[in-house]
Amino acid sequence: MAGDNTAEETKEEAEMAAVETREIEDYEEKAFCTSVMFSEHSPREIIDILISKLKEKDVTPVLHEKKWKLTFERKNELDE
Repeated sequence: MAGDNTAEETKEEAEMAAVETREIEDYEEKAFCTSVMFSEHSPREIIDILISKLKEKDVTPVLHEKKWKLTFERKNELDE
């Protein structure tokens, strides 16, 4: 039926709603980070785009519980 959400869509919407309440931490120049990104776009916009692009490649991202942080694992087959 139109408008009905699957369990996965409902879970994803709940996770994204939780993300909205997260705060952006102050930038610390001396912090040991593997990557940092600066943008004029909202964190929500960036997360939405990253999630959609990862899902297009069959990669399942995981949102950090308290930060604007995505983690994922991408596997490729190695050629001999």
